[in-house]
Amino acid sequence: RMVVDSGASETLLDAEIGTAIGIDVVSGVPKKVGGITGSTTGYEHRVQIGLVSLDDVLEVDVIFVLNMGASGLLGQDTFFSRYDVRFEKRRLKFAVERAPLLENDF
Repeated sequence: RMVVDSGASETLLDAEIGTAIGIDVVSGVPKKVGGITGSTTGYEHRVQIGLVSLDDVLEVDVIFVLNMGASGLLGQDTFFSRYDVRFEKRRLKFAVERAPLLENDF
């Protein structure tokens, strides 16, 4: 399971997940990442992510972070650029729909 993080500009996964699926995490492109707990170096790889509840598979760049402390964060680059997300706090609703293609998506 991953967290949809509207404040995250990139998609991050814990390095243990990368290792578990056969990726040599530290062979990726080093990237500096930061958040509310500080900053660290992660390693970027192109992977496929399955979104089970949306019946979709995305090929995306993911930054694997050592000792991340969470499974992963779906950031703006991966999730919010492909889906329309609606938060209705007063109604306690969260809705996700595949975004229609725009002219610059081709």
